[in-house]
Amino acid sequence: MRWMVVWVALLGCVAALADTPAQPDQAKLAKPEPEPAAAGMLALTPQQRVRRFVEASNAHDVDAMVAAVNADFRWLQVEGAQVVTEVVGAEQLRSWLEGYFHSTPSARSEVGAMLWDGGFLTAVETASWEDGDGRRQSQRSTSLYRFDATGRIEAVWYFPAQPTEQAVSQ
Repeated sequence: MRWMVVWVALLGCVAALADTPAQPDQAKLAKPEPEPAAAGMLALTPQQRVRRFVEASNAHDVDAMVAAVNADFRWLQVEGAQVVTEVVGAEQLRSWLEGYFHSTPSARSEVGAMLWDGGFLTAVETASWEDGDGRRQSQRSTSLYRFDATGRIEAVWYFPAQPTEQAVSQ
C-alpha cells in the first residue's frame, strides 16, 4: 500500500499590503500583519507545526490542514529514482483529504523523530488504519517538509513506506 497520509503544520500568515496615507503626498505601504490566529502559529517551531498538522489529520480537520499549506503546495511521492506529484495546490489537497478521510475513517498518524535543517524538516511518520477485515495495519515512512517564507508548508516529499513491527507481526 502506498504511503497515503498527509500532514502539514498549522501555520502561515495571510498578509495584506494596504496604503495608509497620513497625507496624500506621504502615502506609504503598511507593514503586512498576520491574522491573529496565524500569528500564533508563526511563533511555533517547525516541529510543533508538524505535530499540530498531524493532530489535525487525526481529527480529520481538512480546513486546518489546508490552512497550513500555501496556494502552490506540492505533495510528492518518492518512488525509487522518480518523484511522482500526488497533489498540486491547496484546493486539490482539500479534495484528496476529503476523499481519503471518507474512505479511511480509521486513519491515524504519529510523528516520531524530527530534524530541522534551515527551511527543511525531516520526520519519521507512522500511519495506521483498519483493513477490510478490521485488523489494524501500520507503516512507517520518512517525510521531508519544506516551508515558505511565511511558515506555510510549500512541499512535502514522502519516501517509500516500510512495514512497522506491528504490521509485520499481524
